[in-house]
Amino acid sequence: MTRSEDILIRIDPGTIESCFVRRDRLAKLRFLANRALPPRQVHVGGWDQRVFPIDRHRTYRLMAAVVQHGEDLDALRKTLERTAHLPGIQGTRHHLKPDFEAYIAECLALARRLREEGYRLDAATDHIGVAIGRDGSLIKVAQGHHRLALARVLPLASVVANVQFVHKRWFREHGGKIRGDVPAQIRAMLREDGFEVLQPG
Repeated sequence: MTRSEDILIRIDPGTIESCFVRRDRLAKLRFLANRALPPRQVHVGGWDQRVFPIDRHRTYRLMAAVVQHGEDLDALRKTLERTAHLPGIQGTRHHLKPDFEAYIAECLALARRLREEGYRLDAATDHIGVAIGRDGSLIKVAQGHHRLALARVLPLASVVANVQFVHKRWFREHGGKIRGDVPAQIRAMLREDGFEVLQPG
């Protein structure tokens, strides 16, 4: 399901190389303040420099192991145990969940669907969340971590991402005006930068 204000782009999942990390409470408060101030699609500050390589994120490690081992849960557990000691978002501790088998079954079903059907616009209630940094780079933000990880691992040729916000510097450098239809301005800027922009709805 999409909303009229969604900013949807079709992209190669390999072009998203980093994810946004809210490392501490102060960073989280700054992020929430950005979301509260209009327009919510334009963010200021250094959030786009607080990023982490996506292939070291625990969800990516998990999906890579799921694709590698399939239904062999013992092999999957052993692979995850080797990275469980890593700090923060690097450590894969999914194998410690009481519902591990059911969780992996859901991941395998998602992997099968993506492999057979590709990324379908109508198959999810939301889309992979991304942001645009000050330099125009795509940064993974909330929503769709598992889908993006699988799309990179399988790999898929393309996915649909929802640009949730952009850096104010990028917005200004593209001639953006805070007053007016900000989502429409951002769509035009993305087209100018060569992105395939989809119509929401």
